[in-house]
Amino acid sequence: MRRFRFQVLLLALSLLFTLAACKPVGEEPSNAPSEAASEPATPSAEPAPRPRRREAPEPSAAVKARVDAARRMQAARFAGTEVPCNAHMT
Repeated sequence: MRRFRFQVLLLALSLLFTLAACKPVGEEPSNAPSEAASEPATPSAEPAPRPRRREAPEPSAAVKARVDAARRMQAARFAGTEVPCNAHMT
């Protein structure tokens, strides 16, 4: 059933885009410039340079110590309950 709904949605979207792209019957082509021609040129797609860090990165041992301390605090906070972490709170 889900696959059928997805196929119907794809069919409806393709029909919508097809109808949106078509001109009504009998419409004369316009000599006016298209909207795309009046838009400014796209800037180059070169990535911006990455900013450099001014300070040294935190050592892994320091990160581990902070994580371990946070886990101890969380275990103490939920001691005596069946809740292991914030995600399981209601």
